[in-house]
Amino acid sequence: MLSSPSPPEGAVPAAASPLLRAAARLVAKDGFAGLTLRPLAAELGLSVSSLTSRYGSRENIIARVLAEAAAEDRHNLGAWAQMRDRIPTGQGLAIADVAEMMLDHAAADRRDLSVLFLECVQAGGWDSQVRSALSEWRDVRADAWNGLARHAGLPEVVVRSGLIEGYFIDEFAYSVALADIPAYRALRRLCLRRLFANLLPDRDPRLDDGALGDVLYELLAEDVTAPGVVHGVALPQDWRLDAAKCCAIQLTQQGVSAVTHRSVAALAGLRPTTLAYRYPTQEDLVIAGLEYIITRLLTSVADVEASGSGDLVPADPMEGLDVGRATFAVAVAAIRIPRLAPCAADMRRRRGINLLRLLQSRSQDYARMDRLSAQTLAVGVIGSALLIPISESSGPANESRIEASRRWMLDAAQPV
Repeated sequence: MLSSPSPPEGAVPAAASPLLRAAARLVAKDGFAGLTLRPLAAELGLSVSSLTSRYGSRENIIARVLAEAAAEDRHNLGAWAQMRDRIPTGQGLAIADVAEMMLDHAAADRRDLSVLFLECVQAGGWDSQVRSALSEWRDVRADAWNGLARHAGLPEVVVRSGLIEGYFIDEFAYSVALADIPAYRALRRLCLRRLFANLLPDRDPRLDDGALGDVLYELLAEDVTAPGVVHGVALPQDWRLDAAKCCAIQLTQQGVSAVTHRSVAALAGLRPTTLAYRYPTQEDLVIAGLEYIITRLLTSVADVEASGSGDLVPADPMEGLDVGRATFAVAVAAIRIPRLAPCAADMRRRRGINLLRLLQSRSQDYARMDRLSAQTLAVGVIGSALLIPISESSGPANESRIEASRRWMLDAAQPV
């Protein structure tokens, strides 16, 4: 397996911007909420007045930071495009190897910038100013990943749907959070091969890797032993249920930094002292939110399967929680709280397991899919949901994305 390679020749980052580097360090340490004037000024060795005199308001600073990040990524990703263009078109397995190197490079050598991007994607779901400021950087990355997809020969309807961009936004989060877990890295490689070569293994004997996928699923499941995070926990039926739900909403919509005793208590209508007595630390609040997310997610999949609807993305019964953002939030939380990595790994492996159960309960059209096929499709579908504002998650853009996924999968399932 390729691991943390150097970028191709010429991929030297643009001159480091002190502002960008300082902002990225703060976000990597304290999340997007930590990117405020006083700590940023201290990081740069300036007074707050000097900082605002030089760069303007916090909103202006964030816009400038993201513009500088886009410029640096354009330089870096352009060098990877040169590597891509040396590969003959249609060689999906070779393109998958390039994608793997790019993910490793972003997770290791450019980790702080990757975390900054992920935190801004999460914040952009509810903050229109962040979403607008992030658009140029997002476009730079989308062009790079969509360029790989076109070079590999993927259908244009898939590229235009946002599935490829969504796949890599989601995979970036797991690549940063789970870089030290070999089974995750191996699973990611198998999924990249399916993404760029063919969703179904019987189209190419080189993709007959389902047995290895089964082994990797077992390894990742065995890792779900992190203290304090219980999968499928029985949710309490008193005020703690509302508290856990509010922790989950804050975590999903605004990230780990937003999960505080004050914010959760206000949302739940509780006294902060009452909340602190039951959940003494911020990490306790985060874990309560994660357990709520995981339990409700498992329940929703079981309910949809039992109903026989088999929707590609089940109707969200989580009362204010978006399923895709919730599982993405688990991965982003694991970046900040490393002991949550096994929890995030299990969420990553469950993508394909859950989706395959849903699809095969719906129709025989999906009989030729295996867990790796479903895993790959699920990452793209869930990741692309992050491109849509929270307020529009059930609108036409979401429906178009789901339909493109369905068509891609059904086309792949047609007889050779």
